[in-house]
Amino acid sequence: MEFPLHFDKCRKCGSADRVGETVANELKAKGKLPAEMIYGTRVGQSLFAHPITPSLTVTVLITVYDLCAKCGLEYPTHILRQEVPVTSGLGKTGGRPPGFSGPATFK
Repeated sequence: MEFPLHFDKCRKCGSADRVGETVANELKAKGKLPAEMIYGTRVGQSLFAHPITPSLTVTVLITVYDLCAKCGLEYPTHILRQEVPVTSGLGKTGGRPPGFSGPATFK
């Protein structure tokens, strides 16, 4: 299967008109959104990783959804596949996870 996948028409009514795409195109024409970006009404992510074996990267499917402007059905318009590096989540926070509001030192 070749990625990215694109679905140009609603699977229920066959319309090619989409709500999020219409708004995004209006904003792109005004220069308020980057022309090369993909937009929809919702984005979902699916992570594919072995639950026990550690890995330096994981496969992620990013699914962009939009609403049919004719019948209102939400359906996927784009599915992208990416290999994403695994990070510890500790990064530049000095070893504390983001949002941690506890003491600065652990005893």
